[in-house]
Amino acid sequence: MNTYSERVITAFATYTKTVDLVKATGLSKSTIVRYKKDSHLLELAEERRLQVVKESVYKMQSELTRCVDTLVQIRDSAEVNPQIRVYACNCIMNHCRDWTLSVDVMERVEALEKIGEDDE
Repeated sequence: MNTYSERVITAFATYTKTVDLVKATGLSKSTIVRYKKDSHLLELAEERRLQVVKESVYKMQSELTRCVDTLVQIRDSAEVNPQIRVYACNCIMNHCRDWTLSVDVMERVEALEKIGEDDE
């Protein structure tokens, strides 16, 4: 099993085109083509990609309360154009629906994963 540098793992997590991987890593095209066939490297890259996405989601989640507070201030301000206030209400309701659905799906996936673990 090969050991890969952080630069290679990060590049494979970021790019899919050989030309981009060559530029990002400084490796030859033939090495990149060979690495693209390595399931271990592809697994590491996928794990890295998921880690970056999760960290981004956590960052957004940490800002949600402030964003909702801002929308509520806009909605409640008599100085703001009524059309903008309606938009703020719609924005809150639409996002709430989406987030509620996302949480529901995540809870269901977790429950299914637990069932799968119990069956093993």
